[in-house]
Amino acid sequence: MQVRVMILTVLLSTVLVCPVAAAPATSAASTVLMDGDTGRILYAQDENTPRPMASTTKLMTALVAVESLGGDLARPVKIQPEWTGIEGTSLYLRPGEILQVETLLYGLLLHSGNDAAVALAGYCAGDVETFVAGSYTHLR
Repeated sequence: MQVRVMILTVLLSTVLVCPVAAAPATSAASTVLMDGDTGRILYAQDENTPRPMASTTKLMTALVAVESLGGDLARPVKIQPEWTGIEGTSLYLRPGEILQVETLLYGLLLHSGNDAAVALAGYCAGDVETFVAGSYTHLR
């Protein structure tokens, strides 16, 4: 009986003393952390609330742009007038300004610049509509 009590005491002490992983700190309204190999959800916060697709669209824009340019991020891009003045979050691109693809990607992914997305699409495919059509092909 004393051995059982001792074992139980050790087990309870171990459980009570061992740190438990805390939920990750995030400022996002919804989060999901998934194991890429198994698909198992490791952590989720408000994962069932519908959210706008803006960030996912920007990630796809970056992916398709990088792949369509063969990964050459140093290419200079001359900003066209139709790529400026885009509604929403903006880098405030100016017509005639010359930036590298890498700079536009940073603007797209870190500053959420809608004008950077339009500039990348225009540079890679000529216009947004053609870029979007190519993106659908890319997704398949």
